[in-house]
Amino acid sequence: MPDRIELMAVDPAHSVAGRRVAVDSILIFCLGLLAFTVAPSAEFIGLEARFALFAQTMLREGPSFFPRTYLGAYPDYPATATFLIYLPSRLWGQVTPLCAFLPTAIASSFILLITYRIAAIHSRLWGWYAVLLALLTQQFLAASRGISPDQYTSLVTALCFFWTYSAVLGGKNCPQWRLAAGLAAGFAFRGPIGLIIPAAVVCSVYVAQGDYRNLLRLSSAALVVLAACCGLLVLAAYHEGGTTFVQQVIKMQALGRLVGKARGPAFYWVNSFASYAVVYPLAVLVAAKCASQTWTRTRDPNELRLIRSVTIWAIVILLGLSIPGEKRTRYILPAVPAFALLASYIFVDALPSRAISWTRVALLRLCDWLPGIGLAVSLGAFALRSRFSPPFYPARLMTAVTVLALSAIAWTLLRTTRRVHANVWRVAVAAGTLVVVHVGVVETVTLSLEGAAAFVQEVAVRNAKAPGPIVFWRIGPDQEDIRFMVNYDTAEAPKFVSTVDDLFNCDRHAWLIAEEESLAQLAPDVARRFEVCVRGRIGHKDCVAFRFTDLH
Repeated sequence: MPDRIELMAVDPAHSVAGRRVAVDSILIFCLGLLAFTVAPSAEFIGLEARFALFAQTMLREGPSFFPRTYLGAYPDYPATATFLIYLPSRLWGQVTPLCAFLPTAIASSFILLITYRIAAIHSRLWGWYAVLLALLTQQFLAASRGISPDQYTSLVTALCFFWTYSAVLGGKNCPQWRLAAGLAAGFAFRGPIGLIIPAAVVCSVYVAQGDYRNLLRLSSAALVVLAACCGLLVLAAYHEGGTTFVQQVIKMQALGRLVGKARGPAFYWVNSFASYAVVYPLAVLVAAKCASQTWTRTRDPNELRLIRSVTIWAIVILLGLSIPGEKRTRYILPAVPAFALLASYIFVDALPSRAISWTRVALLRLCDWLPGIGLAVSLGAFALRSRFSPPFYPARLMTAVTVLALSAIAWTLLRTTRRVHANVWRVAVAAGTLVVVHVGVVETVTLSLEGAAAFVQEVAVRNAKAPGPIVFWRIGPDQEDIRFMVNYDTAEAPKFVSTVDDLFNCDRHAWLIAEEESLAQLAPDVARRFEVCVRGRIGHKDCVAFRFTDLH
């Protein structure tokens, strides 16, 4: 196989191949960081709004064990991820999108680096394909360009797997203190699930190797770390809010996840075909072929060891997270490196399968067409920008169109010349195209549909001229009010009312925020007591800001 490097039993840093791997690692990290931080979103939407509000509160009130909002301490997460946003925000003086997204972008760049290093033990080319296919995964790209606590679990899982797998290949034992520290870090960012996922993956590696001694040692260490971390979590929760808050933390971080929204056990296995395309379907093909004894007899046993190990890695996550009732597609992000490592193998070895050969050819053809498709999509979105409310801000779209046009021209010229490893360049162009389309088109459209800044800023300007408290009428708490207040960025805690009597008991100078539909449901004699001052949107919902008409 071209560009294959031999397994290095001593220290790869002193070999030519080791230096190349080190240079590749630095390049991958830098390219990943650029892709994940270039042109950050202008405001916080979706899950990002909640974490940005956590950081704003921490910036005003100081660090705490749990993230806080105007509603008090939030039991779903430890405050570690929020603290990482708080650090650059403190240097900058405010919570900006770049400050908020930077920690996740760094974690995701390290995930790419570690994914490469796992495959580069056998082949640098394999590592590059794995990285590029991960970038071609929309779910991974979107999570990397936002605030995603699940990416910290992904990083810990990939790192613990790399430590364990490289030690197994070298005939050594991975230091237990190193794995224990990694598991504790996973808990610190994501609670119990952040420890259980990487621990289960590492245990599966030992099971696959038949190393039951290390399996017992790691299982014991993981249980000790889990018990210690849970104890510290309970103490922190008690310090934060007493027994009541302890019960909320246990429910939200443990028991509540087991009995949450009921989705069938096949949810991840089926939905991942769309959510994690293209890596998941390709990974299924490779894993299925790996199960063929006829094929495995002709393959490199060291490569087969990696394929089997990452297959178990993926299955453990899919199977384990299929048990709880609460399921979300982002929860299986820790399986993306395993999917990418499996999927990329179709490019580095000629698998004797007609289905896989056709799939490989089709994927490469799609990579060739992607710059043109991306250019067409960008031009179409720009042409239709006036149909959206509010219309697109055209700068990002025009930048995307320009970059994609130049990429299409450059790729056309590149195809006329012969290059070593031409296929990896084809996939690289496709990955770059997806990043540009995501930044220039997908994020622009999403911001137009889900943004709230225009409405909030208009209310803020009006409130500055005629001050009054913010009151939400039949909104929230912990719903659209989060998106409103994160853009309002004030220490003021809003109030929430839901009945007409409570509405009339509000401060006569209050700015009342409601959905237009809720306001329309008021009786005519009641509606006459108010005047609508601002109309706009919070996310995809039409909202209004209104006041009492009898103000003097």
